[in-house]
Amino acid sequence: MITLNKIGDYHNRQVLEIECLKADEKPIGTIDGLVITNGSKLHELDGSTYEYDEQNKTWVLQPKSSGGADGREIELQKTQTHIQWRYVGTEEWFDLVSLDEISFKHSDFTPEQLQALKGVKGDKGDPGTNGTNGKDGLSIKSTQINDSGHLILTFSDESTKDVGKVTGENGAPGKNGVSPTVEVSKSGKTTTITIKDSTGTKTAQIADGADGQSAIAPRVKVKEGDVTIQPNTLTIIENIDKGYVSTMNITLAPITNENIANEYHFFFKSSTDPSVKTTLSLPETVMSDLTSIENNNIYEISIMENCLSYANWMVI
Repeated sequence: MITLNKIGDYHNRQVLEIECLKADEKPIGTIDGLVITNGSKLHELDGSTYEYDEQNKTWVLQPKSSGGADGREIELQKTQTHIQWRYVGTEEWFDLVSLDEISFKHSDFTPEQLQALKGVKGDKGDPGTNGTNGKDGLSIKSTQINDSGHLILTFSDESTKDVGKVTGENGAPGKNGVSPTVEVSKSGKTTTITIKDSTGTKTAQIADGADGQSAIAPRVKVKEGDVTIQPNTLTIIENIDKGYVSTMNITLAPITNENIANEYHFFFKSSTDPSVKTTLSLPETVMSDLTSIENNNIYEISIMENCLSYANWMVI
């Protein structure tokens, strides 16, 4: 069966696209009442691709390209703002993709993707008295961009992580036949990723996951009121005179090491006096479903990536 493709509800009258099987008789001159124009394409679904020679009324077998879809040869150029393409032998250039769309910036990645690029933090050590160290974090072993344009990371334990789409969409008819290549090199605890495509070469350097922390974390006690919580430190908020905390205005200290998973961790005991309600004020950037503090409870609060989680126990 021979099929004449359409663009939307209309035939492309300049260059027709025809599909058939190898055993089908190729149309000559016209198809469905339309003139087969010079340069029209015929794709055998089980064979080769041909281009129509209108003057000699014959189909000319086209060579297969090493990459991209079969078709007319194209060439690429880069301007200050775009990657452009055109058919070889023609004068007009067409925008393929904006350079802004294929440039990698820190803000292009979600917090989950940035965390995946940093690697996985090592397990904490044995929580026993001696506080043995945990095992080292994972490093990136290799990377690749799959057929869907997603960057896939493979870690040193052979686990994988899809960090999402990193390539732009095709901006013009046809494909440029140039597939991105990814190379990975390692120096110390830094992995260098080199991506080469039709636009040139881009590199990014990514630190390995942090080494496992000792089971003994810094532990500090502070008074209630205006409290600054340091990252990766266990903070106990207390009021020795009353035996419970009534007011806490929390500030999160700046993070000094972006290459590890930073946690703000603190404990407090809520009011045991039925006439007093414990209040907790958090920075506006923190996302939390902790709407109120119950009396006569001990609370454990953890904040990572501006997301709050908590547990509480009733005091007996």
